[in-house]
Amino acid sequence: MKYLILNTLLLLLVSTTLVVAQQDKDGHRERMEALKVAFITEELALTSQEAEKFWVVYNQFETIRKKEKKATKQHNQVEVTTLSEAELQVWLEQHLKLEQQRLTTKQKYVQEFKKILPLQKVVKLLSLEHKFKKELLQKVRAERGCGESREDKK
Repeated sequence: MKYLILNTLLLLLVSTTLVVAQQDKDGHRERMEALKVAFITEELALTSQEAEKFWVVYNQFETIRKKEKKATKQHNQVEVTTLSEAELQVWLEQHLKLEQQRLTTKQKYVQEFKKILPLQKVVKLLSLEHKFKKELLQKVRAERGCGESREDKK
């Protein structure tokens, strides 16, 4: 009976910890998305009319890109050293197909963004995600006391 109670308590503790961790992860993701939206809106200096149309298209673009990234990640998890020549050929063709798909998606949405935004803002948008991640990483490092960047160490 003691073991049953102990196991039940242990199971309850583990499941509670997992639920809290998942909620924190979701909350963290939501905060990052909100920061990204604010960053892009500010960097592009979107007018209210532009923002209204832009975010609908951008969110569609992000949804597709996330699916493509997931497919690429799954594809890249294959241990290629164990594949035969024929399997390597198939893997390579699939890899190139996934890369082409990502490029095609980007080209399609650049055309959609050009219908909404001036060309200068569309071009700027292409570099903003990298800039956002870079600035976010710098802030995290500064908050953790790891303010030295790689350039500082040289």
